[in-house]
Amino acid sequence: MERKYMTLSNHGENEESPRTSLQSEILLSQQLEQELAEEYRPISPLTPTNVLPKRKPIANASRHENSALIPTEPASGGIEVSSENPEHLKNAEKHASRNRTRPVHERIGIYTLVIATISTICLLAALMFLAWMWFGDRSSSTWRHIMLNDFAKQAVTISALVLRTAIACLGGVATAMIASISIEHHGVPLKDVAQVSIARFSNSGPDAFWRSMLFRNTFIEMPFRLLLILVFLTTLGSQFTSTILLSDLGQGTVITPSTTSTNTSGFSYADAEYDAHTVEVENANSPFYTTPNYWTTDPTVFQSFAEYSEAGYTSDGVDDTGLTLRAFLPFADTTARQLVREFQGMATVFDTRIVCTRPQMSRLKMVMVDNDITGYTAVSMTGNLTTNASLPGLAATQPVVSFECPLAAPFLICPPLNPSAGGLLSVLDPMNDAGVELSYTESEFGSVGQHGKLLSRGGFWQAKDVSKNYYWIVDIGNAYLVHNGAAVGGGILNNTGGHYWLSTPSAGAWADIDYQGAAVGAGNPVELDPTCSVDECWKTSFRMSLCYDALSVPVDYDSIQEFNITTSAATPRTEPSLQYNRRNLLFPTDSIRTQLGATASKASLSARGVLNLTSAQDILAGVARQRKAKPNDLKDLFNSTTYSWITPMVFYSLLQPLAMCAGCAGELSNFMQGSTVTSTLFTDTISATNSPALALQAVLTTMLRQAYYSFLPTFDAESNVTASSFQPAQIPVRTRGFWAVLGITVAHFVLCLVALVGFISFTHVSSLKNAWQVRADISESPETAAILRNVGGKTDGQVAESIEKDESLRHRRFRVRAGIDSTD
Repeated sequence: MERKYMTLSNHGENEESPRTSLQSEILLSQQLEQELAEEYRPISPLTPTNVLPKRKPIANASRHENSALIPTEPASGGIEVSSENPEHLKNAEKHASRNRTRPVHERIGIYTLVIATISTICLLAALMFLAWMWFGDRSSSTWRHIMLNDFAKQAVTISALVLRTAIACLGGVATAMIASISIEHHGVPLKDVAQVSIARFSNSGPDAFWRSMLFRNTFIEMPFRLLLILVFLTTLGSQFTSTILLSDLGQGTVITPSTTSTNTSGFSYADAEYDAHTVEVENANSPFYTTPNYWTTDPTVFQSFAEYSEAGYTSDGVDDTGLTLRAFLPFADTTARQLVREFQGMATVFDTRIVCTRPQMSRLKMVMVDNDITGYTAVSMTGNLTTNASLPGLAATQPVVSFECPLAAPFLICPPLNPSAGGLLSVLDPMNDAGVELSYTESEFGSVGQHGKLLSRGGFWQAKDVSKNYYWIVDIGNAYLVHNGAAVGGGILNNTGGHYWLSTPSAGAWADIDYQGAAVGAGNPVELDPTCSVDECWKTSFRMSLCYDALSVPVDYDSIQEFNITTSAATPRTEPSLQYNRRNLLFPTDSIRTQLGATASKASLSARGVLNLTSAQDILAGVARQRKAKPNDLKDLFNSTTYSWITPMVFYSLLQPLAMCAGCAGELSNFMQGSTVTSTLFTDTISATNSPALALQAVLTTMLRQAYYSFLPTFDAESNVTASSFQPAQIPVRTRGFWAVLGITVAHFVLCLVALVGFISFTHVSSLKNAWQVRADISESPETAAILRNVGGKTDGQVAESIEKDESLRHRRFRVRAGIDSTD
């Protein structure tokens, strides 16, 4: 067949009337259009996949493949489509060959490569930043700055925006690649050709095909359709990354940078110049001008403290808390104490070790004590105690110590016994040294007073360094007798009756006492008679324990109580609060006992809400250095800034036995009733642990703490302190949201890689972001050309409907392939 081409008419030749010329041109144009439609099909890359094009042989047979329009040269001022020119065929063959061998990166395009590269880098950067926010070093100054300034939400929102944008960009690229694969590899229905072809140049992402890919099975081949659906789902999920990530944020704490400030930590001396021959002068803020009684006052606040402890001495009949150093933080504000992370500065420290032993008793006797004022008769027990001098750190050289203790309450602490009973040596006092000889000497002056108050019942302990033949006085701790049993009333005693008793060892540091008294006229049995009737005798049973503390009351010198300490905590704390149980009419003490370690199984410091006294070994080493120096005068042992006041304030008022029970008979004058909270704390600890040492330690710590914080506002000894704290802030407290976003992002990236592999493997001529190609690929097809001529103002739906009505087109799939031009 002879090739046909179109030329523009030259109106300067063949003079004809305008009307005739116009009609001729119209007829010629219609004829040419019909012939071209029926006998000749232009080279088209878009051909039905199930119908081969019917073409008549053309001379000078040649073959070329190309997805773009074959370049032609204009002839006589018009457009010419011709394959008869050998030069044109040669150019087409060269162009087709060059197109088939184009590298993948050229077909992808520089713009697309740049977008994909930047998006990938942004994905990695955003994920790394989020991982650092969630799992990075929280001591980093940058991390703290973000969280402390409440920038966490802004940082998450910006990171999520970067993720969404990068995922959307990659999704668009993946959609273009999937469109290329579909239109080249398997083909698409004619009604989708325009959308799929244009998607290779520009698309809004996989959502552009949401209706077709979800509701039409004929849209594209199933594997690529599934890939497109997954890309759509991950892209859709990425829109919620901000919400998902923000769900991981919650109220947490951030460690603030350390700051140094001036704080007060005790009472200063008015005259700092003192030595062994002058008496130090107290200032006007001295607490000794008041006489508070903390034993009978209910504590209402249970402040946090720092602690260092070691295991105690274990032996039968011994209950030892072990070395326990406790330091009070010089902060009156509750929130400040609860949020302290680290503290370095001056603070008050005590050795709160308690040791209780099973007492060896002799010469026990019940005696009646009459109260002339109230008219009541109380019962007291007198006798002798044998001390256990073998306990480590115990100063107790007297073999026998007499005592008197009332038995008018179920739980009772006899006040500090006579100094001859001994006490523990405080590890914080450089004057005390377990390696030297200790001896007790009765005072020639009897009781010792200070500030107009009774301080000691007489007698003192002294240490001797045999190698230097040097003596010095030391202050030691106190001794207590703890009674646990039924109260004994005076009405059951008769002066003419006999009294018999039996002491047997009990569990722990307790001695069980069975006591029997004979009634008037009864015989005097040598041993307890279990068959003794109530008319003939009376019986009672109780148990007792002998306890020692290391809280010395300064008499001859001031004990050092202020130390330069360092404390730390892993988490913020919540101090126990005092609550009243109206049903049981008592104060529950579980949380208080947990804080004080007065439980059967001691929890960790963090679980108890207690700071770690990290500088304890440094404190002990400093005391040891002073101890070795053995100063020649007491001024070297004085605290150079403050004087000791807490232990005198606490023990001034403990001059009577302390009844540790709520609702005891307060009218009896031979004992003092402890406060309800303190008594409940003591009895609950005994019931829960059977440990008199833990119970006494809890009570003494509570008394010291009350005294300390009641006078804290009046402290005037200034010093520099360095502290950091926990500050509430919005921080990542969960990880589920992070892992969800990471999963969505990784899945999307993998799907994009799969699309890339498919693009490389199944496409040969498609180029991304190539507008002319996508236009040419569909416009040169006779089927699409006919549709394009009749589109007019039709919508996509109307065009699709017209295609569906054409039986020859509705079930056919079309694909882009290399153009074919052959002649026979």
